[in-house]
Amino acid sequence: MIRKILIADDEEIERRALRRILESEPDWELIEAENGIQALEAAERCRPDLAILDIRMPGIDGIEVAERMRRLYPRMGFIFLTAYDQFDYARSAVRLQVDDFLLKPASGNEIQETVNRVLLRISSQENDQRSSQEARARFDSALRLVADRLRNDLAEGLPDSGQILQFLDLMGLTGGLEALVEVRPVQTGAPLTHVARMAEAAFASGGCVALAEVCGSCVRAILMGQSLSDSRDLPLRIRTFREQVRTELGIPLLAGAALNAQGTVAPLALVRAAHRAATLANQSSPVLVVPVWQGTEDSHGTGSFLDDQAPSLGVSRALQILESRQSEDLSLNEVAHEVGISPSHLSRQLARSTGKGFADCLAQFRIASARKYLRDGSLSVKEVSHLVGFHDPAYFARVFRKHEGCSPAEFRSLTETAGEAR
Repeated sequence: MIRKILIADDEEIERRALRRILESEPDWELIEAENGIQALEAAERCRPDLAILDIRMPGIDGIEVAERMRRLYPRMGFIFLTAYDQFDYARSAVRLQVDDFLLKPASGNEIQETVNRVLLRISSQENDQRSSQEARARFDSALRLVADRLRNDLAEGLPDSGQILQFLDLMGLTGGLEALVEVRPVQTGAPLTHVARMAEAAFASGGCVALAEVCGSCVRAILMGQSLSDSRDLPLRIRTFREQVRTELGIPLLAGAALNAQGTVAPLALVRAAHRAATLANQSSPVLVVPVWQGTEDSHGTGSFLDDQAPSLGVSRALQILESRQSEDLSLNEVAHEVGISPSHLSRQLARSTGKGFADCLAQFRIASARKYLRDGSLSVKEVSHLVGFHDPAYFARVFRKHEGCSPAEFRSLTETAGEAR
């Protein structure tokens, strides 16, 4: 690599002597200046790696030249060459972080060794910077790869817990999947890709990062890390984001969100809960946030049904379907087809294993979820009814009373009273 060395000295004899000493190195390009002004002009023109400056020059002295060059070229090396061994000059050199300070007349070997040492230091710093830039580029590439995988999984409705933890680890954050948000534009033709990028910026703050992707006619966003102080934080963020989109793009949004109430809920359960909430949101209630608890996705869902006789694999799978998709309009025929047995056989197996028919099994899952929502207290009875799969709140109330011996409103009141008593 060719290194450029600027020699600035008002004495021509000194410049010639330095040139004779340094020109033996083929990789060194030498530039001369007679005074401080020429030195600054040469530095601007040639961008030298190293400047050898005489302190005492007419007009602008070497110290002022170094000060100006240091501001413009912070990585340039400096050697002061002077016949005046005075503390004030040495102190200025230290303040400017000058590499070395030589007294005239310096020997050829001393000058060669000093210049080599300074250029070696410059090369080392450049290598360190290059290595740091390469490491940063590799890190950024890995982060983009994991983020893109998460966005793709999100678009398909299947975010992966392992990928989420890997992404947080790369970001230097702790925690996990905090919440999942689904937003839908009221009108068609909205620039959803732009909305997704706005969502990532809007939901990221403090110890929380967000990734968002378009999924059909909606945008899904996952919030990861540790930043949601309580259940009121998420609705506020969503309302702020909706207002931003309305202001900047003129697009009204409806939003549904699932809050990871225990921190251990499977991502797929949050996807389904957020989707269900988003479909229930309307102009009068444009933001609907629901808490989701552990057990919706990853358990077999048979604990409250089984007697001493274990169910068959088909029945276990059927109960899994009923629990994880309880908010859908499931039929016996549909579930039987999915698990690969006949409807009549599934009905008999359910009765033998649980003592209940298909409709009662589904209702029990729905009522169990309804109890959790009612205890939480953030949703109305009507909203709870729709979330657990009952389209008619009056029918929901009848089924709830059959299972619990009281209405949903009475259950909530009793729960609140018990909480106050504790």
